[in-house]
Amino acid sequence: MGRRLYLLFFVMIAVSACLFGLTFGTTWFREVEFPFGTFSTDMGDWGDFATCMTGVFAFISVLLAFEAFKGQVLALKRNSFDTLFSQLFAHHIKLYEKIQDAHVSEEENIFLYYCREIKESIIDKNGLNELWRSYIDINKGDKVKYENLKNYFKYIYHEIDIIREYEKEGILTRAMAKKYVLLIQAQMNNYELLCYLLNQLEYYYFGKKGKVNKERQEKYYKYLKRNDFFKDLNDSRSFVREVEILLKAAHLGDKAPL
Repeated sequence: MGRRLYLLFFVMIAVSACLFGLTFGTTWFREVEFPFGTFSTDMGDWGDFATCMTGVFAFISVLLAFEAFKGQVLALKRNSFDTLFSQLFAHHIKLYEKIQDAHVSEEENIFLYYCREIKESIIDKNGLNELWRSYIDINKGDKVKYENLKNYFKYIYHEIDIIREYEKEGILTRAMAKKYVLLIQAQMNNYELLCYLLNQLEYYYFGKKGKVNKERQEKYYKYLKRNDFFKDLNDSRSFVREVEILLKAAHLGDKAPL
């Protein structure tokens, strides 16, 4: 809008100057009959016109000042979000390190475990829930490690949901929001992305019940898809079978976040 106001401002000045110059500089123009008559050569009329134009310019100036103010407020909000995201991302890394510290060997690595289990399994909808919760068993009932993983993925969900809310409010453009989402995605390798996909599909079926929750989750899936969150996983030939197994079990079709 600001650019349009500036353009209107300069067009009005240019047109007014041209009309004034043609009226007093050329005889033929003064004699041209327009639908409203001829242009006056009385300086008093032009003085009234200048007064009117001054009012219009003042109004446009107010609008431009308001636009500039809104731009400054928006810039402050974006800077505030950038600071917030930096803090969120720093905590994201800490949660990831907490998971890694709890798994000292490859045999205990939770992401590799799930990827291997998915590839070797043929699971249905209920199997999503069983597979997701099976990690407790291999750690002899150690729920702390399981809760660490669950909290890590829950945190990713809220990170992305915050970005989505800021985009919805107009603070972030679509391109800006996608950049932040992909920064989170870039922190995760394909093993983690596959586990996050499993977590989201399991949550879709066995999380909070109700139509509102399903609709919210489907909107979240669409947001992930729109921002290419699982693109690397989907493009990887090494994970074709695992992805097919999960999506087949989920029966989500176009609603799947891939």
